[in-house]
Amino acid sequence: MSSSAKLRFMKPHEFDEEAALLLAQYQQKSGPLNGPPVPVDDIVELHLGLRLEFNDMQKLFGVRDIHGALWVNERRVGIDSRLDPERNPSMLGRYRFTLAHEAGHWQLHRHLFKRWANQLSLLPEDAERPEYICRSSDNDPLEFQANSFASCLLMPKHMVLQAWQAAHGSL
Repeated sequence: MSSSAKLRFMKPHEFDEEAALLLAQYQQKSGPLNGPPVPVDDIVELHLGLRLEFNDMQKLFGVRDIHGALWVNERRVGIDSRLDPERNPSMLGRYRFTLAHEAGHWQLHRHLFKRWANQLSLLPEDAERPEYICRSSDNDPLEFQANSFASCLLMPKHMVLQAWQAAHGSL
């Protein structure tokens, strides 16, 4: 079975809506956001209740270019340790996007958590196997959706419009 066999097609506005819903739910618990940046760490850890950890993904999986992974049943997100913004501040943007991408998998795909052969075939037999593995070179529809969600979560439409209006006046 391919990873997109049960994947629902989503229109571009649906990614905005899904991200806006998550932000609204987060703000109900945590109070309003006064502007960027969106606190993606807090959303993942405090609101979604996912455990965040940094791992040497190449060592863990024996495969290069893995930025993040999601273990659905364990409610755990792993981010490659090279992206840790405390150790490598220049990777803050990549870290935030990867974390938002994993949140996208959680929000959009956790019900599809079956272990798909096309991702598992990339790993050695003894590797600890997450449900989702996010590689920089992956162009699977599942990854496209998680990327689209991540961009909408990190740059909510209303914040982008406010920034544009503040800088350039009305649209």
